[in-house]
Amino acid sequence: ALLILTPEKIKLINDLFDVGCSFALDDFGTGFSSISHLRNFPLKTVKIDKSLMPKDPSLLKDKALLISLIDMIHSLELEVVGEGIETIEQFLICKKQNVKRIQGFYFYEALSAEDTVKLLESHKN
Repeated sequence: ALLILTPEKIKLINDLFDVGCSFALDDFGTGFSSISHLRNFPLKTVKIDKSLMPKDPSLLKDKALLISLIDMIHSLELEVVGEGIETIEQFLICKKQNVKRIQGFYFYEALSAEDTVKLLESHKN
């Protein structure tokens, strides 16, 4: 759903930031998530959309684009989350670029709520 950002909504976002809430920009690089959001909103974290992860390590343009986006986000002193990590190559690109937060099927498949509870319970000890 398209979020229409009225002046009232922007004020609310800034008021929430002022009282300690933090915000993440999800799916960066696709759809309605744009560079202007990095400038206009009080963000802490940017989640790079999985569609920007190189599917093939030999695709140099894809890799260069991802690295440039990560560098730009870091230069704005924002945290980066790499989404959709499915291969060791994608993981290593993010690691080399100092991406501290990474998520994707490379680490674990998607789980139902029940299976998540079971997994957490099995790791309590």
